[in-house]
Amino acid sequence: MRVGFNVPFQARMDERFAAWMCTLMIAYNGLSSRFRAHGLRFVAASDNANQQLVQTSFDGRRSLCTRASESARDLLKLPVFNFYEILRLLGDRHGTVVAGGESFFPNSELFHLITAAETHICSVFCIYPRASTDTPRACTLNYALTDITWQRVNIARFRVDSTHSNASTAASDEARRGQFPGAAEARRIRFAQELAVSAPIQSGVALANGKFEESVTIDPYAITAYWITPHIPDRPADPTWIEASAEDGNVILRWRPNTEPYFYSYEVYVLVAGAPPEMPLSPMPLRSAMWVDTAPPPGTRTYAVRALSASSIRSNLVKSSPVTIGSR
Repeated sequence: MRVGFNVPFQARMDERFAAWMCTLMIAYNGLSSRFRAHGLRFVAASDNANQQLVQTSFDGRRSLCTRASESARDLLKLPVFNFYEILRLLGDRHGTVVAGGESFFPNSELFHLITAAETHICSVFCIYPRASTDTPRACTLNYALTDITWQRVNIARFRVDSTHSNASTAASDEARRGQFPGAAEARRIRFAQELAVSAPIQSGVALANGKFEESVTIDPYAITAYWITPHIPDRPADPTWIEASAEDGNVILRWRPNTEPYFYSYEVYVLVAGAPPEMPLSPMPLRSAMWVDTAPPPGTRTYAVRALSASSIRSNLVKSSPVTIGSR
């Protein structure tokens, strides 16, 4: 997007950086497919792991996260972080475009990649406007995936755009100008920073003739990823706690990540009188094996986490050790 790791550039803070990375990945993947017979492979690089350069919140320096406070460990995910979450959803084989390929890059600003594996299908769309385009335009498609062998499937529609998976949009103008957010704002941003869906996941959908079809609109600088998995009764493994500790006024919660290909989300709770409340502490979905409880009240708290599969099967709820939060 721009050279100079330490040169502030606000497009790195919002959905434009995620879209840039996604379109590079798709373009380079197309080159690799085209020239595979010649033994060539093309890999895009971004050098966006420069967390040491970040000084304040949303300061425009090139990294995956920005700072929520003076603490070097108190971080907020930028939208580009969720591009890497989408990479985890891709399969190990390419799908085939049967019709409509002329609508995609390099013939237009619409990039598309379809992948498959034994356990899932992932189809990705992204629009990155060309510099010569005066007014970036959205694109609406009638999209169909065919030859799906599973009779019942789960369908998740992940989005990274100006309103989904976007910490920058959730931040105030003051935070985007480098002022650290207060506790209430940091809490709101953390709910907005995770990879989000445009609608709740659909579990157990019956497909007619192995075909999934719907109309989809992709906006400029937006990523849309369809993730389709077979509907199965397998229960995800119970999470194993790594850390539940108070730090800088927050509580850091970490556990070992689930590795099942059908894993969908975690649910994090604060236990009240030994039982979880109706609503989890975390957003849905939460795909990271980590959550930060922002500025909880003083006292002792016990947390619990469980895993959820794409087929809506839950693991057992696993309690953390008690955490004591001091007064501020």
